[in-house]
Amino acid sequence: MKKIFLFIILLLIICFNNSVNAECNYEYQAKLNDLAGLVTSEYQLYEKIEEYYDEGFGENVKISSWYGKIYIYNVTDELYIEVKNLGKFYSTDDDTIIIDTGITDDIKEYQINIMAVDGTCDNNPIRTIYENIPRFNVYSTYPQCLENPDYYYCNKFVFLDKITQNEFLSGINNYAKREDNVKDEDISWINNILNFLKNYYVFIIIAIILILGLTVFLWKKKLKNKKYDIEDDWSRK
Repeated sequence: MKKIFLFIILLLIICFNNSVNAECNYEYQAKLNDLAGLVTSEYQLYEKIEEYYDEGFGENVKISSWYGKIYIYNVTDELYIEVKNLGKFYSTDDDTIIIDTGITDDIKEYQINIMAVDGTCDNNPIRTIYENIPRFNVYSTYPQCLENPDYYYCNKFVFLDKITQNEFLSGINNYAKREDNVKDEDISWINNILNFLKNYYVFIIIAIILILGLTVFLWKKKLKNKKYDIEDDWSRK
């Protein structure tokens, strides 16, 4: 009796494994891989303005803050998304998942795992994509950045490490000095050319007249020779 019972248990296990393997065949796995390959993502930034009453100033004050969102597209019913520290997210009617990542006070890096809803094959990610969100750069609002917008620490959103205010001011002041030197060199070069033209304009005009005269003379001579060649050809005929 005991042997019969063990045989039945073994038979049930075999049947269960066969049913799982039947669902998780090569074609199904290939389909999941194809669906996961179509998933794409992007981040977007948006501004939120909050208003509150400042008792010190005795008036309403508006504060602007920047937040991030991750948009994940082409997530079908057979897939779901798992993001570390944010949770699991499932398909919507338009196959798009929107994840709010909060205020952009720091650079944020996200590992987006694409999973199969039917986990009979494998609970591991089918595919992994990454999305990084920049942080808002408070120094971009400084007046020094209005004067030197090309300075790399003046971008509104950056993937750069945070620096102190003193480091920022020192860096942008050095940058401004270099830019001024370049501008001075450009102005000096232009002034040298203008001074040269001013001092030698008479000789330059004479040289231009001589060159034009010589060009016209050679051109007329060429036409004259060509005319003689044509007349010789006709006389020979």
